[in-house]
Amino acid sequence: MPLRSDWSLDLCPVRRSLDVLGDPWVLVIVRDVLHGNGRFDGLRDNLGISEAVLSRRLRTMVEAGLLTTIDYRRGGRTRQRYVLTQAGADLLPLLQQLAIWGEKHTAMPDAGDHMALIHEA
Repeated sequence: MPLRSDWSLDLCPVRRSLDVLGDPWVLVIVRDVLHGNGRFDGLRDNLGISEAVLSRRLRTMVEAGLLTTIDYRRGGRTRQRYVLTQAGADLLPLLQQLAIWGEKHTAMPDAGDHMALIHEA
């Protein structure tokens, strides 16, 4: 039995969206890239995700058109950082609404602090 259904050709736009965005790692990766953290090592360290899982998610997100890569030089090597495409950037309002919903409807951990949403041009 498959772990999830393929909804890529479904008539329902919610199902088609979830076909791309339904993995929880996708939205937290988008959140980090929105915050300027587009390097593989930075994503891995900040998210606490294994390299294998992160590699698969990034590859899937590039294929889905949420991310693209830009080459940069570091230590004599060419590396890639991930940046949002327009489709990825269009997720900002969704992430903002998820943050607002989470602030309102989930319990704050004892050591936590409320999130502030700040727009910087």
